[in-house]
This record gives sequence, structure tokens and C-alpha cells, in this order.
Amino acid sequence: MSTFYPNQEHDQTSILKIASINIGGLNKNLAYLNQLVMQHSIVCVQETWAESKIDLDNSIYVTGKKILFKPAKRKNKVGRAVGGLAFILDDHINTEVKFYGERIGKLTLDDVILLNVYLTFYNGTLLSKEEFTNDIVLLQEVINENKDNKQIVIIGNPIKKNFHSKELSKFLSKNQLLMKDIYTSQQVDHTYSQIFKNGKIVKSWIDHCLAHKDNNEIKNVKILVSDHNLGEHNAISIMYDLKIKSEKTNQKPKKQKKINWLNPTDVALYQNRVNSSVLKLETDLENLKLVNDKDKIKIATTKCSMSSHLFRSTHSKRLKTR
Repeated sequence: MSTFYPNQEHDQTSILKIASINIGGLNKNLAYLNQLVMQHSIVCVQETWAESKIDLDNSIYVTGKKILFKPAKRKNKVGRAVGGLAFILDDHINTEVKFYGERIGKLTLDDVILLNVYLTFYNGTLLSKEEFTNDIVLLQEVINENKDNKQIVIIGNPIKKNFHSKELSKFLSKNQLLMKDIYTSQQVDHTYSQIFKNGKIVKSWIDHCLAHKDNNEIKNVKILVSDHNLGEHNAISIMYDLKIKSEKTNQKPKKQKKINWLNPTDVALYQNRVNSSVLKLETDLENLKLVNDKDKIKIATTKCSMSSHLFRSTHSKRLKTR
């Protein structure tokens, strides 16, 4: 998660831990995604296949997070939706989000712009070639409109072999971008692995973290290898030294309004909040009964346990106040 350290008189530095993963559908790799969310301040997700925010809300068991997303798009009446982008980040992080088309998401932080990208897969057809070219043109436009103000970090899977490699090389050279993961010692030499029915295994390095060659704020860029990851893509994790202006971080937290137990309106509003919390907890417990996977049970149990403790604490405080 993020940790704050004093830096200068008017600035602070937050060390953000950021991850990226092409999840290949939420339901395929739910436990591992929640593990990444617990361990990182920001997680950039590609190919969620989620058509609504409810799908994402019901998939993330970790509390204290917010989800900013671009829904997946259904191309046919039958079958699943395709694509879908999401940023899952700590509640306290102040940011702005904007999506460009279906494949580029922009998260604006204090001194950096984080681009979550998932570019067109090149399958050898003229159509996919044209779509990838359009993706690169749009990505260049996003960089052009922002590069004079903040550092830009591009994370996701922007590359495929053959034509894509050549086009991406031109793009990297023009913008003086480096693949930070390539220039870091890694445990493995690939981010994607697929096993075919005949036993053949295909591996490639198509997920990257791109940043300007002079960007020294990025540290510890790692390809994550985990037995809990059931997907075809490995996640990428980075540490980023984010400079934050003090006027944003030194604000005093807002005090919650005290409840006047003699005021019927205050009591009614409080009761509504309690009823909502109880209903949510009961729903979580019912959903827990349907879970069979051990990893999912651990995460869901933690969530329910935390919620029940919070409820009991609030209820106890009410009794003491009365």
C-alpha cells in the first residue's frame, strides 16, 4: 500500500505500489486478483469481460478500495462480452480518470499520469493491423496532450509479434520510452504462457511497463510469478515515488457529526445506516455459503469478519452514548 514520508517543506513523497494484469475474465482468476488488490495501492486490469460495475463490485472482497472502470463490449448477442478496463485503488488516493475508446484508460495522480492499455491483438488480418495502428495513433494523442505537465507511465499489454513489434518500436523511439521491465533482472523471461491441447507451450513477453528514459521514480519493476495465478498472463508490479503537494495531504480529516439521540431525525438516519450495514453483512454471509474455493473463502471470511467487527463497534458506541 502507499506509505508517506516527508520530502521537502512543501512536498511529500508517497511510495505507491502499482500492479497490472490482463485477467482474461474476472471469474477465471478471482482469488489472485483480490490478492493483487490487497498487496498494491493501484491495480490496472485489462480484459475484465465485465459489462457492469456490479460485476466488479461483487468480485472485489477487499475493503477500502474504489473501482474506476470501462465496461466490456458485447459484439454478438450470444457469448461473452470482450475487453473491459479497470483501475482498482485505495479509497484515499485523489485522482481523475478518463477512458479513450475501449482500450486506453488514463489515471491522473499528483505528478504522474498512469495509462492502462490493452491494444488490439494482431491475428494476421488487415483489419487487426488497421485497428492496432489506430490504437497507436490514439495513444500518441493522449501522450501529446499531457506530456508537458506530468510524467507518463504506460502499463499493460501493448505489444504483439511481427507488425506490432515494428510499430511499437517506432512509437517508443519517438517518445523516448523504455520498457522498464526489460531493463530489470527478472525471475522469468515471459509474461504470457499458453498450453495447447497437443501439449505445445507458447511463451512471449507482451506485457510491459513503459516510461521516459529519464524517469527515475520507477523502482523494483517485477514480473510476478505465482501458483495462485490461474490466468495466461503474469502480473507486473512496480514501486513509484509519487510527489504530493502538502496542501492536499495536510488537510485535517472531517469530523463526523455527533448523533443527537433526542432528535428523531438523527435517530432515524442512524437506524437507516445500521440497517443498510446489517443487510450488506447478511448478504455477504449468504454469498459465503455458496463459495467452495479455499482461497475465496479466506478472502470472503476476512471481509465478513471485518464488517461484523465494525458493526459491533458502532453498535457498542451507540449504547455507551445513550
